[in-house]
Amino acid sequence: MRKIPYILLIAIIFASCAPQKRLARFLQHHPELQTTRVVEIHDTVVVHDTIIQQPDTNTLNLTLNQILKLDSAANADHSITDSPSCTERVETNGSAAELKALGNGKFQLNTITKPDTIIIHDTVPVKGEAEVPQYTTEIKEVPVIVHEQNWWQKILCWLGAALLAWLLIKLGMFIAKKWIKPV
Repeated sequence: MRKIPYILLIAIIFASCAPQKRLARFLQHHPELQTTRVVEIHDTVVVHDTIIQQPDTNTLNLTLNQILKLDSAANADHSITDSPSCTERVETNGSAAELKALGNGKFQLNTITKPDTIIIHDTVPVKGEAEVPQYTTEIKEVPVIVHEQNWWQKILCWLGAALLAWLLIKLGMFIAKKWIKPV
């Protein structure tokens, strides 16, 4: 039970150190590092869409003369003018059409569309331009002089180096006398 407050405290500390917040805070203090540039976009969008078509019925009343004007083979036999029981029906999967003879040279054309579901899968290319933030992340080396020696410190340094060199020469001569025997 005592672990829960510690876990919450750690979670709050980690959330407050999010990289987005640190970057935003850094850019507040250094706005010269942020610029924008225009980028050309070439992308493809896939569209999945469903269209539900509701059933529909349209009725059109025509005369024989109007039908004969529409028919390119109008020179055929015109003996169907007085037959009120004549009905022609054409039907497909998605729709139907029905032509009724009403008598006295009048006809009725009924078009019927059945309910249907159309599913569209399409790929649309997208082209355009967008502004993208750009951050300057160049590293510039600036020479920093931490400590520069005074003139007397430089002299002491050279004297110490000379003393070490003299001691190494003496040590080499001592070893040479000790190990090498004259012939």
